Amino acid sequence: MGFGTLFIGYFLLLNLTYYGFTDVIAAAVMLLGLYKLSTVNKYFKAATVCTCLFLAFSLGEFGIAVYEMFFRQINSTILVSVMSILRCLAVGALTVMMLKGIENVAREVDVEELPKKTSRLAIATVVIYALWIILEAPLSFDSYLLAILSLITIIATIALLIVNLTVIYSCYMRICMPGDEDITREKPSRFAFVNEYRARKAEREAELAKDRAERAKKKLDGRKAKKK
Repeated sequence: MGFGTLFIGYFLLLNLTYYGFTDVIAAAVMLLGLYKLSTVNKYFKAATVCTCLFLAFSLGEFGIAVYEMFFRQINSTILVSVMSILRCLAVGALTVMMLKGIENVAREVDVEELPKKTSRLAIATVVIYALWIILEAPLSFDSYLLAILSLITIIATIALLIVNLTVIYSCYMRICMPGDEDITREKPSRFAFVNEYRARKAEREAELAKDRAERAKKKLDGRKAKKK
């Protein structure tokens, strides 16, 4: 499933300490998820292209790190800074495009709370990754200012990633994408409480789907009444 795979890949971005080794995996998994979603709208298609760039830049950083680890140190400060800036640009762009894609889908299926939320998150994404680009650039900063700015950016990034993950998970739980309806149902568990939980969950999802259908019908009836 597109959103499920995307969630797993995006979750790996939370590793801000050793990102050079996990970003390649994150980019590859996200690429798989976004490729499945790319047929839905142009924003997911653009996010797929941005993720390809993210994968390429991550591979470049990973290659430099491995070379320095097993062979010898190289004077790669400028090269690493450039690769980091390009990676930040790619991650920021793919996140904005992903959020715009989710906003578009949410409007189509009438999930009312997501469009406003994704719009705000897209603005926050631009601001936060702009800060990362400033930090990665070979500029001279006062050490105290650099420490404060780095701490703020790291905290803001973690918060942004967690909120974006909740949005992706919400899409996974509430929006049925093309092909999802063909997924085979889970086999009954040997534990009664698990089957009971699944039954309650399916009932809640059915109620949500019915409620969305009723709201969409009312909206359509309202539009017809206005035309008359």
